[in-house]
Amino acid sequence: MNNRYIRLTRVSVRRLNLRNVHTVAGLLMGLMFLVSGFYLRFRIVSDPGVSVAQHMMYRANHIYLLFACLANLLLIPYFIHHTTHWGNRLKIAGSFLLLLSSVILLFAFIHEPVQNTLKRPLSAWGIIILFASVLLMIINFYWEKFKPTEKNAG
Repeated sequence: MNNRYIRLTRVSVRRLNLRNVHTVAGLLMGLMFLVSGFYLRFRIVSDPGVSVAQHMMYRANHIYLLFACLANLLLIPYFIHHTTHWGNRLKIAGSFLLLLSSVILLFAFIHEPVQNTLKRPLSAWGIIILFASVLLMIINFYWEKFKPTEKNAG
């Protein structure tokens, strides 16, 4: 194979900017929120076969998609390079959890209301993972902001 082709197809981790990843993820989740809103408005509301419980599950999962969209978009200015190695690792872990929760919540919107049961494990796990990711980001942010320095230690 051509070496130039191999170099072009490699994904460099240094070029993978978390700010760009969350910008794209936030915009995609915003688009999914709009699409799910149109689906609710023009398909679910007019369908007489959809029960009130199913309609409320669709609506709740629709709002969860908005929550994931806003969490991704609100974290965009947060992604700066930290001075500590574990701070960067914590930031990457929180970022991964946030992206994972977005995918889980999108799948929950598609899958759970159709089952016509009030058990919603995907939604629950999606919200729990999203909460954990935001909590990791907050802990990391405040640790970097208020960490003890060598001047204040003595």
